[in-house]
Amino acid sequence: MSMSEHQKPDSLDALVEAATNTVRQQQDMAAAMAAKRPVQPRGQQVLSLILLAVLAVALVHQYPRIAQPYALPDPKADLTVVAAELEVIGELIESYRLSRGSYPASLNDVQLPAGLAEVVAHSSLAYQIKDQAFTLDWKLPHWNAVLDGGTGKVEVTPVSGAQ
Repeated sequence: MSMSEHQKPDSLDALVEAATNTVRQQQDMAAAMAAKRPVQPRGQQVLSLILLAVLAVALVHQYPRIAQPYALPDPKADLTVVAAELEVIGELIESYRLSRGSYPASLNDVQLPAGLAEVVAHSSLAYQIKDQAFTLDWKLPHWNAVLDGGTGKVEVTPVSGAQ
């Protein structure tokens, strides 16, 4: 028995029966909608599984790279690393000059990348402004490196007696 909007329930039993009928109707509608959902064709299911397997294999293969954070190359290992890092610092100084019109008063005014800043903090890097250029003289335990900002040339020489 369903109630129309104009009828008033005569008793609590009639109200419970009306609520029960409404819930059954909603359940029937939900079941009908669930039955109408399209089923993914077998070919698409297979393709989805293959793509999932390829993704899993790629992730397993790349996991060693993903798991370890990037580490800057060790300046003790190769003089080209020292030269490249010195060139990066020189380019940051030139960028500072181009954006502000003059060279920085000190290297503290130049924002270095975090890893490079840590390397520089634990070494002796001298910065000097000469005429319309600058020089960087970097003394490391295994290398001495000099960058001439005017020519852009880097000279790296090993420290005698370094291991």
